[in-house]
Amino acid sequence: MKRQVLTFLFLSATWLVLAQSSAFNVSQAGTMVEYRESFQMVQLDPDLAGGPAVMALGGYDGTAVTATTEIGLENWDDVGPDLWEEAAPMLDARMDFTAHAPYGDVWVFGGFDGTYTLDATERFDVTAGSWSQGPPMLVPRTNHRSLVLNDGRILITGGFDGQGETASCEIFNPISMTMTEIAPMNVGRASHTLTRVGDGRVVVTGGFNAAAGFQLASCEVYDPATDTWTEIEPLPTAVDNHAATLITLYTQAPNTIMVTGGRVYDATLNLFVGVASGALLDLGTMTWAPFDLTSPHSYHLSCHLDPNAPEVFILGGADQTGAGVETTYGSTEWLLGTETQPWTPPPFIANNRHRAAGCETGTWIVGCYTVCGGDAAMEGTCFTVCPETTSVEEQDKETQSVWVYPNPLVGQSVLSTSDGAHEQGWVLLDEQGRRVREGRGSALPSAGLPSGMYFVSVKGHVPHRVVVR
Repeated sequence: MKRQVLTFLFLSATWLVLAQSSAFNVSQAGTMVEYRESFQMVQLDPDLAGGPAVMALGGYDGTAVTATTEIGLENWDDVGPDLWEEAAPMLDARMDFTAHAPYGDVWVFGGFDGTYTLDATERFDVTAGSWSQGPPMLVPRTNHRSLVLNDGRILITGGFDGQGETASCEIFNPISMTMTEIAPMNVGRASHTLTRVGDGRVVVTGGFNAAAGFQLASCEVYDPATDTWTEIEPLPTAVDNHAATLITLYTQAPNTIMVTGGRVYDATLNLFVGVASGALLDLGTMTWAPFDLTSPHSYHLSCHLDPNAPEVFILGGADQTGAGVETTYGSTEWLLGTETQPWTPPPFIANNRHRAAGCETGTWIVGCYTVCGGDAAMEGTCFTVCPETTSVEEQDKETQSVWVYPNPLVGQSVLSTSDGAHEQGWVLLDEQGRRVREGRGSALPSAGLPSGMYFVSVKGHVPHRVVVR
């Protein structure tokens, strides 16, 4: 996989200019060799791949489930793949699987081959450019979820096992190449989310279970140290095919998990529809606070890129899906967190996607996120999202004690303070200092207010500026 590194100095210089003027920079990346949806992307080790690169694996190509793979090459001072090259195909065609590269080599787990739910795993040797069979999972799985634990092992949870949604879980050790059964979840689920938090625990939210009435609100936490699952407060709305992002800031802001969108069943339409809402999980109290989004999303992605700023990018998705119905695509949006920059419509290249895949791209110079496939034109196009450049001076300005997510406000946002003073009461003022709304607790509603600039005042804190759209 060694290759000559390409140089695109003009593109890199353009990015540095754009980085000064907006919360996110969105740019078109190289188009994949093939169209894909329901596939996976992973970031490769640059030392093994001969430079920064990502890999796209399998999925549905518009006609059939595929085993093909390709590698997206980027320059050392670039932010996303510029050129895609075909790589060796997997041993099995698969979609709705999971993939990780914990120690450099790429591992794939389960999925659906067009006929059967798979228990098969395989490993891609990045240096040799070849695939080999791995140990089978203990249970066949598709639409399952997995992640890399703090110790490098891979947690594999739930999914559809060919008969129903399973609660079974297992851990794969890529060093010994062994699968170990662990405690099952409290609820069988597929199309859920997994989020690892700093202490090594894993938070599971929502998902699908046909026997339980489709979408799930239930949430639970796995502790690898004790091999136990503990149920926590359920989501405000039962959803599947939603997105979850851990928000960790360098400031005093509390670490939270932001869940956005998801799919629910609309009996009147006989369709599954996306929801225009989300919720924040306080990792201290394990309680949820709901908020509103601008548009509905499901089968989408989200990312938080800058630990100095709270912006979260919501990457497209779908509004309506169902048997015999063409997908209604959702729009991309971003949540500006505590910043009050004007809400700018995102570029068209980021919209009209569902069942796309994405992964981190770039280098230590700038960390970005690239999304590919699932595009309405079925061309395999890609785009890259990067955070704005944040100086040391700007980092100091971010240190504060009142936070609002999202900001601008759309319907309802979540208010928090470093000392919990918002629980005793808050006041929303207009630009002239007139009181327009008051309350207590984390819910900050804005429905019915004219668009414009406002300030939320909490006793003992400097008033914090918010925007109502």
